[in-house]
Amino acid sequence: MTARRCLTLLGVAFALVSGAVATAEAAPQPRSEVALSATSWGYVDAATPKTAYYQPDGNLPMGTCCADGSHLTRSYVTFDLTAIRDVPFTNVLMSAGEVHFNDCDGRAIEVWRTSAYTRRSTWRNRPVERTRVATAGPITSCLDNDATFDVTAAVRDALRKHDRHLTLGFRVAEAHERDMAFYRLVELAQLRVVNNAPPATPTELRTNDEPCAAAGSGPYASSQLALSARISDPDGDQVYGEFAWWPLADPSQRRTGFGWGDPYTAYPNTWDLADGTYAWEVRAQDSWGATSATVGPCRFTVDRTDPNAPAVVSATYPESAEGGGVGMPGEFTFSPNGSTDVVKYDYDFGGGTGTHEIAAGADGTATVSFTPESGSWHSVIVRAWDRAGNLSLSTYYSFIVRETRD
Repeated sequence: MTARRCLTLLGVAFALVSGAVATAEAAPQPRSEVALSATSWGYVDAATPKTAYYQPDGNLPMGTCCADGSHLTRSYVTFDLTAIRDVPFTNVLMSAGEVHFNDCDGRAIEVWRTSAYTRRSTWRNRPVERTRVATAGPITSCLDNDATFDVTAAVRDALRKHDRHLTLGFRVAEAHERDMAFYRLVELAQLRVVNNAPPATPTELRTNDEPCAAAGSGPYASSQLALSARISDPDGDQVYGEFAWWPLADPSQRRTGFGWGDPYTAYPNTWDLADGTYAWEVRAQDSWGATSATVGPCRFTVDRTDPNAPAVVSATYPESAEGGGVGMPGEFTFSPNGSTDVVKYDYDFGGGTGTHEIAAGADGTATVSFTPESGSWHSVIVRAWDRAGNLSLSTYYSFIVRETRD
């Protein structure tokens, strides 16, 4: 068991918490935070139903302890909300670090809003539980020394009703309350009243490194699809991008994914997407759960259909026939062979010349010139590429160069 952290029981401590720099363009502004200490606290024990344990030293128990299992306990903390009545806030967290457990896996903590806890509160006269505010189940380690509970809604409701005090009770969930494995001790709780700025609205939306296309088909993608945006937070909080995309033909098929990095980037799996045009949007969320405005939509089009193997023709060097001559240039025209979205071709005439690329014209065709340096059989291997980056099968075109040298 660790020693209880020293807490100031009366008064309000004001602290400014500043984060790390979020972007190179602008330093973050301080986040405002108010720490509220408990004004009263204690517990009740079923083994001594008429005894009050008001403001005891040490930590606060919950659940059933001891050899005979008779000590069933619940704990309570009360806060005076006067000091934050006119203070703006976005989140209220109750810190209550765990300091003891009976069984590593035994954890089922509940936080309840209750009626007032006073110096006359006993098990027989314990506070009435009104609303369950938060829960905490199993964790990856045996103790959560930094355990926090989101009590924002309870604080807002108390302030709205002009309640001066708010009492919160700790207990083990009813299904496990008499199981000694779930017994826990927590430190005396305090409230962190945080006024957190939401992340900035994302900017510089890009699809596969192309600017956002608000209309039309947008960029084409086959296997590689990257959605990105610039995201920052004025408080310097850790943030992430929440991306969403859906087919224009059926917006109900909405999917989401998270993006990280610089810029923040999500990579939708195109193999899960049917061919067609999609819209996408993005918003930022920080570690406090605050979100930015949503921006978009942008568009992209998924196309995983390979183009047809291209056709090749040459008047000077007809396929599988003799033509031209050594040193005589000839033109070879590549055409899309029925495909409608070919944007380029790659080709190789062999003989160590290597593979080259040529852009297709508006009609999908491209023409190259080749000058053979020897007679006999030659060939060219050609492939077509479409606008989404899909690659066709190869076309093998062979021809005979007439020997014209003496």
